[in-house]
Order: sequence, then structure tokens, then C-alpha cells
Amino acid sequence: MPQIGLCNDLKCDKESKQLYECHCCLHLVCFNHLIEHVEITKRDQEEFNRLSQQLSTDTTALQLIIEKKLIDIEREKKLIQLANHFLNIEICPIDQIESIVKDVNQALVTNRQRIVFYLFNLD
Repeated sequence: MPQIGLCNDLKCDKESKQLYECHCCLHLVCFNHLIEHVEITKRDQEEFNRLSQQLSTDTTALQLIIEKKLIDIEREKKLIQLANHFLNIEICPIDQIESIVKDVNQALVTNRQRIVFYLFNLD
């Protein structure tokens, strides 16, 4: 039930009006400012929903990137172990050493490209 008095919104004139309790701030405001408060609350909720959706999408994408990096790291660790194994044996077929050299070099090139990409895309 409306009350009569001065609106609590600072932008309102100083005339007595019917006042309504705003559900978002619990202040007594005139009808015009009640509508304004509702619109502001609605816009804020829409922006919150948009940001929440964006955050969820970005977090999922980042998680996938991290998982890919972890897989790459494990693969590169195994590559290092394999290279160390070849370095510690006396005789090894040339094609196996050439293959491991090629794989190690490819890993180095890939990681250099990532470093350059990250350096140029820093915020």
C-alpha cells in the first residue's frame, strides 16, 4: 500500500508523493523512480547473465587449452626420456636417432612459436 511522503531518490523533486518500496534497495520512492530502479535492476541482471555466460565459456576454453598443454608436456617429457635413453646407449640405428632428433627439433620449434605468440599477445 503506497505511503505519502518525499521520494528517497536524490534526483527527485521535494514534493510529497505516493511512495512505493523498491524491491531492490528497499527505499521508499515515487512511481517514476520505482520504474527506473526496476529497469536498472533488470539491466544489471542482464549484464550479470551475459558476463556469467562469457566467463563460463572462457573458463571452459581455458581449461581445454590447459589440458592440451599438459598433454603436450607429457609427450615432451617422454621425448626427453627417449632422447636420454638413446644418448646412453652405445649403438643405435641411425634411423631411430634421426627420428628422435626430428621430433625434438619439432618440439623446440613449436615451443618457440608459442613463446613468440605469447610475447606479442600480452595484455
